[in-house]
Amino acid sequence: MIDLLVIGGGTAGIVGAKTAARLGARTVLIEQHRTGGDCLWTGCVPSKTILSAAGRAALIREAAGLEPDFDEVRARIRATITTIEPDDSPEALERAGVTVLHGTARFIAPGVAEIPSGTGILSGTGILGSAEIAGAAGVAGRGADAAQRIRFRQALVVTGSAPAVPTIPGLDAAGYVTSETVWDLTALPPRLLVIGGGPIACELGQAFARLGSHVTVLARAGLLPKEDPDAAALVQASLERDGVTVLLDDEPTRVHLSSGSSHSRDSSPSPDRSDSTDSTDSTDSTR
Repeated sequence: MIDLLVIGGGTAGIVGAKTAARLGARTVLIEQHRTGGDCLWTGCVPSKTILSAAGRAALIREAAGLEPDFDEVRARIRATITTIEPDDSPEALERAGVTVLHGTARFIAPGVAEIPSGTGILSGTGILGSAEIAGAAGVAGRGADAAQRIRFRQALVVTGSAPAVPTIPGLDAAGYVTSETVWDLTALPPRLLVIGGGPIACELGQAFARLGSHVTVLARAGLLPKEDPDAAALVQASLERDGVTVLLDDEPTRVHLSSGSSHSRDSSPSPDRSDSTDSTDSTDSTR
């Protein structure tokens, strides 16, 4: 029997597990991919790093007329992640008294979770086997398929979220990146259409505009609709000062390819702007 079972090794899971362990609770954390979660790998850390690099690039462009090197920006993002990663590692959790399992889990009864037989303990010496798991995690037994079962007093489920990709005809065929995969871009896109009006859309829109992309933010439900309207207006004004085109409450009807680039066609084009935007599409997880 353990005191706390944490499913998910992102920021919430790490903080919850470390806090419980430091208070004396016998704690097990299960993560199927890598600890650190969205914040370390695709969220807070890379986004704030690119914002910082983009702000510096804008100042240099204004003062000296020099354009940023996108490879240097990418290297800076990687270096920042590498610097912070040890704080979120399985080894750091284990030093705090948390047992970290690599795999998945499912609840099969009140106070009982089952993990696949191939699950192991993430540690500095490698993934440990079933016997070590039984000792470290307080395994209650095995299921019919040889899966391990863990009995727990309390469970914390913090499995995170994924970007919401809109259903727009032609989007899949044209290709797009999301707030998770935008960090895989190896070259600065000349034109970027950001579909979404949440905080992530604003961050990416401003960052790429300051780095030199021609950015359009298509805020289908308004810009920062959950925030105070005056605050949203200030953000919109800031984006527009950086050259971002902000389209409010517009809905794209389709995306099509033209000369190797993707275009998004708006359902309500106005006479003072083009109705299609040459772009690399990026979807925001908070639309």
